[in-house]
Amino acid sequence: MYRYLVIIAIISFLYSCQQTNSNAGAGRDSLQQHHVTDSPQDTSARSADLIKIEHSKSPIEGKTFILGSYRLGDEDTTRLEFKEGWLDLRNVEGLFQLAAPDYTIEKGFDECAGMKSETIVSNHSSLLYIQLPQLKAGGVSTLKVMQDQVLPGKPVSYTFEGATYQLEAKGNVPANDDNVAAIRNYELYLTINGSSTALLFEQQEFNDTFMKITFVGDLDRDGKLDFIFSVPRDYEEQRTLLFLSSSGYHQAYEADRQFDC
Repeated sequence: MYRYLVIIAIISFLYSCQQTNSNAGAGRDSLQQHHVTDSPQDTSARSADLIKIEHSKSPIEGKTFILGSYRLGDEDTTRLEFKEGWLDLRNVEGLFQLAAPDYTIEKGFDECAGMKSETIVSNHSSLLYIQLPQLKAGGVSTLKVMQDQVLPGKPVSYTFEGATYQLEAKGNVPANDDNVAAIRNYELYLTINGSSTALLFEQQEFNDTFMKITFVGDLDRDGKLDFIFSVPRDYEEQRTLLFLSSSGYHQAYEADRQFDC
């Protein structure tokens, strides 16, 4: 009799353990499902994270060019040359157009760096030289830039061909400091008709400078806005980022010119 009581006790104990483990497993499954399901308050944060990953392509260099003076090494004989395929984005009496580059080259010497230099001087009011196959010569539909800086909490909007484009910045703004160059962890987002948000670029800090909108218009003539920003990382640099709608706004075309001493 005693032997049967022991066997019954063991069976009851094992069954109780199995039920406990089953309940614990159910708890773990519920927790995992909770993390997978987006709640209303974290939807924007998760979307932003996904956008960062999706729009983290490295900028393409060599397809845009900033006019100015460039230093030459001893092995260089000439550096500034713009042949077939290059277009000049220029302002002609308040209207922008793409046309063949028209410029002269001035040779000189950079006293600061102790190096030879060449300076490209446009014969027009040129903003940027561009070499992209989707761009063609001719007039460009352009919107006037009324506010050239995008500050955190102060979005800038444009309306074009029935669509609304909003540039919105995020970043850490120091308290009691009106200097925009003090903003840290800057991020610039583009929203079209309240959705289709893209993270255009992010910059950890500015060194006595800040971003500016330099062009808003339809460069590739697809009925959607394209953007050019001035985004120098310090006061001894010129740097532009071009975003085309035909590239999905996830690819930046970068040009930069250093003049540090």
